[in-house]
Amino acid sequence: MGKSSNRWRGLIGACLALALVLAGCGSTPGGGGDTGGDGGNPGNGDPVPPPAVPADLERSLVPDVRDATLAAEELGVTAAVPEVPGLPALTSAVGIVRAKLLRNAAAAGLPSNLTWQLTSSGPGVIGVLLSNDSGDRKEYASVWFDAATGKAYSSQALIGPDKWDEFKNLVVRALAEARLDSISMAQSLGEPAAPYGRAPVMSFSPQGDLVVRVGGDLAPEGAQGSIPAAEVQPLLSSLGVAAQRGASDPQPFSGQPPADQTGPGAQQLPADAPTPTADPNRETRPSIKPGPDCDKLNCVAVTFDDGPGPRTRDVRDAFIDAGMATTFFELGQQVDKHPEVTAMLVASGMEVGTHSWSHPVLPKLSDAKLDKELDDTLTAIRDATGGYNSPVMRPPYGSGSSDLREAVGARGEAIILWSVDTNDWQTKSTDATVQQVGRAHPGSIVLMHDIHDFTVDAVPIMLEQAKENDVTFVTVSELLGETEPGVVYCSQRSIGDDCRSW
Repeated sequence: MGKSSNRWRGLIGACLALALVLAGCGSTPGGGGDTGGDGGNPGNGDPVPPPAVPADLERSLVPDVRDATLAAEELGVTAAVPEVPGLPALTSAVGIVRAKLLRNAAAAGLPSNLTWQLTSSGPGVIGVLLSNDSGDRKEYASVWFDAATGKAYSSQALIGPDKWDEFKNLVVRALAEARLDSISMAQSLGEPAAPYGRAPVMSFSPQGDLVVRVGGDLAPEGAQGSIPAAEVQPLLSSLGVAAQRGASDPQPFSGQPPADQTGPGAQQLPADAPTPTADPNRETRPSIKPGPDCDKLNCVAVTFDDGPGPRTRDVRDAFIDAGMATTFFELGQQVDKHPEVTAMLVASGMEVGTHSWSHPVLPKLSDAKLDKELDDTLTAIRDATGGYNSPVMRPPYGSGSSDLREAVGARGEAIILWSVDTNDWQTKSTDATVQQVGRAHPGSIVLMHDIHDFTVDAVPIMLEQAKENDVTFVTVSELLGETEPGVVYCSQRSIGDDCRSW
């Protein structure tokens, strides 16, 4: 029995708890419920407290924060998320989550209206709440930046790693009135936070209550509950305590956390400490990464260069249908010819990076010509997409230099090479391309080209094989988790000096 038995015991317990709470909430006057007495029953005229809502703070509390926008009006997509130039970890995490929210809506064939609010701010913490309203479907996400570690996290990081069991029971009660399916609700609490799983998204009210929201497939119209501040406070991680304080007593972000803010670990545990598992009967906290946990999943980043081409849409459609993602490194001159394709890619949550304007050997160019190749491409993508800022750049032929690193870094992009080259442009063979992709190990970055029919024909086959082998195709940013401008990456674990010589 062991761990499996314990998991089922926890699931059954949560379901029973939810069923009992639902039964209590279902008592109504005339239906056998208690209609008398003075116990604070709203039916006797006592004021009903307003529902707790997430704090919505002045954005000026975070210096230099600005909107990162994108739009594709013909697809019904608009999005605005925060971008903080001096905090690449936060900006990367928000971009990753934005893309997943857009992909989820695109997979459902729905439009997107993605907005954000600052929900917590303190000297060492920033909390961002994202909401995507697709009409009949709402989905939420939150991203938390912890200056004590310099990392961004999902909302699970607000809860101490050894407090998840107690927390689950409070969530079940908080969401009882939403009338959610009890088994699905209990199962969701073992998943990653939305949008990568169905677990509730957390934030704090101005009174310090923990607000839990669910949406997506679990609650398409959106559902919300809250846990009183005093009840949740003992369960919070160090980051959670700082986040709660940042909602109830907001202060400007300075990047200087107080001494008692030590990260999302319980008490004084380091931020990346494993979740304690001493008690096998207690459920552990799910992943606290804002994106997919590619340390546990078999993640591979398949990338496509030189587009957009005549069949780039087919590539996008195949990835959306498979529930996976990819990165396109595009030439500025091609974006200029097919701006609507680039807009479609970004609006449906695929990642778009730059690949120069005309595919020259960049280190051989003069400074002026290099600047033009880089800037014109960035501008073409922004113009096509309503403001999308490329987070990643791939130099043609993989050719680079220290000057190129500096130039690309100054524009806010990381440099992405590869660890598996399919040589699709040489073999001109769909079968050979599929075989080369199959060589990729977890953590690999694969080079392909979406301008060739034989490569595009390989995409559905390799997606099917990936599913059969429990491989998840992700964007480069999802694979790496966070990137630093100007730093060179060629796989999940090969960074900077570990990559080829530059």
